[in-house]
Amino acid sequence: MGQNARKYPDLIKTTYTAGNEIGNHTESHPYIFFKSRLAITRQIEITDQLIQNAGYSGAIHFRAPYGLKLLALTRVLHRLKRQHVFWTFSLFDWRCPSPEKMFRRFRRHIKPGAIVLLHDGFTVAPTNRDNTVKLVEMVLEKYSAEGYRFVTLSELLAIGK
Repeated sequence: MGQNARKYPDLIKTTYTAGNEIGNHTESHPYIFFKSRLAITRQIEITDQLIQNAGYSGAIHFRAPYGLKLLALTRVLHRLKRQHVFWTFSLFDWRCPSPEKMFRRFRRHIKPGAIVLLHDGFTVAPTNRDNTVKLVEMVLEKYSAEGYRFVTLSELLAIGK
């Protein structure tokens, strides 16, 4: 989110220098269902600029808040030559379930090429993400040992072409 990029530009740098990509999730996480094309464009462009101002020069993929993609957003993304990247399944970590509960759901739904929805921190209100961090550690440990590779979204999209 742009508001977090503005607040924590060093975190963006730490993230991309570790080999990760930075995505755009709008500036303030609004319900874009109620926004005009101009307002949606501003949300995307402001966030892109904040990410680039933090020194990131890689691909900036986009996912709309709440996964909503309606007609106005579709038109904006087409004009910006962007796609809306959706997730394969969610672990509902914003509800703060235990790492074990999320891991069981992960095991039921994981398959090669899956995109898992997790949250990095603040979306609308401050939330403790300790359970999400523990889950990621559990997933990386178990599935890396089983031969899974965890790739950037650009790598995943390139594989699918």
